Amino acid sequence: MNITIIALGSRGDVQPHIALGVGLRAAGHTVKVVTHELFAPLIRRLGLDFSPVQVDPRAIVEGETGQNWLRSGGNSLQFFQRFSRIAGPLIQQAMLDCWHACQGTDAIIISPLAICVASSVAEKLAVPLWIGAGQPLTATGAFAIPFFPDAPHWLPIRQTYSRLTYTLSARLFWRLLSTPINHARRAILNLPPLSINWLYENLQQQRLPMLYYYSPSVLPQPPDWGKMYHVTGYWFLDGDADWQPPAELLDFLAAGPPPVYVGFGSMNTRRAEVMTDMVLQALARTKQRGILLTGWGGVSSADLPDEVFKIDFAPHDWLFPRMAAIVQHGGAGTMAASLRAGVPSVVVPFFGDQPFWGRRFYALGLTPRPISQKRLTTERLANALHIATSDTALRERVTAFSTRIQSENGVERAVDILQRHLLKRSLSL
Repeated sequence: MNITIIALGSRGDVQPHIALGVGLRAAGHTVKVVTHELFAPLIRRLGLDFSPVQVDPRAIVEGETGQNWLRSGGNSLQFFQRFSRIAGPLIQQAMLDCWHACQGTDAIIISPLAICVASSVAEKLAVPLWIGAGQPLTATGAFAIPFFPDAPHWLPIRQTYSRLTYTLSARLFWRLLSTPINHARRAILNLPPLSINWLYENLQQQRLPMLYYYSPSVLPQPPDWGKMYHVTGYWFLDGDADWQPPAELLDFLAAGPPPVYVGFGSMNTRRAEVMTDMVLQALARTKQRGILLTGWGGVSSADLPDEVFKIDFAPHDWLFPRMAAIVQHGGAGTMAASLRAGVPSVVVPFFGDQPFWGRRFYALGLTPRPISQKRLTTERLANALHIATSDTALRERVTAFSTRIQSENGVERAVDILQRHLLKRSLSL
């Protein structure tokens, strides 16, 4: 079959879908990945077809919208309100790119950020659509949607509150983006507008099947989900054979004990220099060496001591097993990679689903207590680093979970589910 994967967002959103594409190709399918240009070299090296979406996620995070989000203190609703004001041209371009890329496809698999664009393309082509998500988006009474705070344990209507958070999220998100989506549907696909309840009905009433690429050992599937939803295990992308570590990095690793990794993914911050200073002081207090990731995240290019090395990029599956601890933002992909490596994390959540995963890993005894980036201090970070690097029981729990999640083989399970459902559909036509 010809399968198109549309993945929009940061590396944490896109890389798991590339891993799924590799699994589908190994199973005999022709796979095209539709995503941002910066992922093109990796996709092509892995033998997958590539088609670009001409929207740069870095421009959103680092541009005026991202800076407004920072000024809002990391408020997700305010971020999407401001994003909705510039969304029209971006959505129209993305829908046009996806429409051209999906010609001749038999099925479409998408990341959550592509749902409003790709679902319209799938509707026009009359092909099945699946969502692959790294965080729960299906209503349940077991826990709130990751973008909302959990209800306090004393609240007697906790299950009702949890379910309502999914309804509110879907309705708010759709209210902000329905106008540009419907405009693009008319202009590009000649489709009628979607109703005001479209997103809620499709996400919460079992109209769109979901593959959740996190571990059931970390977050078990709630009993009130239907048969359209599957928690498969993490979708790990095995090492990029063409990537070679710089000689300077190898020399630094060989020059002393395992260092502490510090990186905040695609998160940006106005406090980059302040946070870098706190990180350096915390490393010095705990007598740890460090590796600072710059990338397009929130670590500045300040002068560093000899005990700290700065890199722009290194694959997590190569770097993390060589670390003593991992200081990170709590994104689903980075949390998965650190757990796979068997190395404890210190979680500094910014926004979105990051506080949710930080709380979940802490509840499982896999990390010290998370520290919100707004409450980060040298003392708090140093205390958390001390726990992550010296607590034997914590490290043993992380090692046990690492073994467990590697045995789940999420990509293989997702491919099996997809193939069974696509075969069933083809036989019914």
